[in-house]
Amino acid sequence: MELGIHLAAASNLSAAIERYARCMLQIEPDCVWLSDRMLIDDYGPLAAYCGGDIYNSGDTCRSEDSSASGLPAEFLDPFLTVAALARRLPQQPRFGIAVTDFIRRAAPDLARAAYTLNQQLQMPLNLGFGAGEAINLTALDYRHGPRPVTHLENSLKQFKQINDTGCYVNGEGRAVALGYNSFPSNIWIGGQRNRMLHITARYAAGWLPAWKMTPQEYGIAVATLRECAAADFGAYPTLGLFAMPIIGHSKAALLEHFRSSPLARAVALMASAELWRRWGLEHPAGADSKGLYDVVLSAIPTERVYRALLDVPAEMIADILFLGNLQELLDEFWQFKAAGLQHLSLLLPDFENPRISYGVDNFDMEFNRLCREIKLW
Repeated sequence: MELGIHLAAASNLSAAIERYARCMLQIEPDCVWLSDRMLIDDYGPLAAYCGGDIYNSGDTCRSEDSSASGLPAEFLDPFLTVAALARRLPQQPRFGIAVTDFIRRAAPDLARAAYTLNQQLQMPLNLGFGAGEAINLTALDYRHGPRPVTHLENSLKQFKQINDTGCYVNGEGRAVALGYNSFPSNIWIGGQRNRMLHITARYAAGWLPAWKMTPQEYGIAVATLRECAAADFGAYPTLGLFAMPIIGHSKAALLEHFRSSPLARAVALMASAELWRRWGLEHPAGADSKGLYDVVLSAIPTERVYRALLDVPAEMIADILFLGNLQELLDEFWQFKAAGLQHLSLLLPDFENPRISYGVDNFDMEFNRLCREIKLW
């Protein structure tokens, strides 16, 4: 099994490099993924409304930054960070971006950045694409229309053409020679709905869905990808999964932790309205919400958010995060392997932050053991 490690690099480049160095020495992942984020919702008003400390209440979304208190996370540019990391150790893994979008950067810009970086890496970058997340777009006045997936597909065609042939075809139908194809990148797609699966099969070398699904749902998606790839006479993409594992004494103990406070269940706001409906609930952002992709927390009255979280059962969190002790997590991930999983990417926790340890001693050692076991599959 290929192991990916997802690194959220924020604020301090030197600290990110040190975390990367430790990760390479202790875990030796096959790929290091960097996120392309700019903002995270500020949960501070929610904590203040409830009269609690968002950290002490177990906010699993905040292990990587300080924005729960209203301070900016100051995420680093992923392309420049990869360039810095690649200079740190002589033995390098593959690197990936998970994921960027064509709203903040157009296809020619991304092709140029990746082409430059690939020459330094001397290997193809795994360049992941998604349709964009509202939190990174709305507050910063990036223009994005009502059909984000259509925009993604049209721009992806342009990027793939540059990546494959070095040629860009503009809106007038005129071909513009750019180059950038002598050091091409590997295209990865992060979506998991049917249309995104078709786009993945048509254009991508890899698939990295970000939202938890059941192993049975994963298997159905794999079958769809293979059918679509066969219809387009394309190669099957590498089958991946991004996961946020929370390691505790047991899954039952972790569920009890999430049961302790509505603030502990704030991670549920990232989930889609569809998942909320499965639990008989309404997402505070509305019945059509896709969760993280279109939710801007500051646009929702704090009381409405709080009242919605009061109704969220702890068990619903297990549909969003991977919860359990080492063996429980291995058992769950193994079911995805049986369904076709080939590349598992895990979010690297900030081991120096005691608020995310969930009462487990040697949390970092347990995470490292999890990674070593998965690499043996």
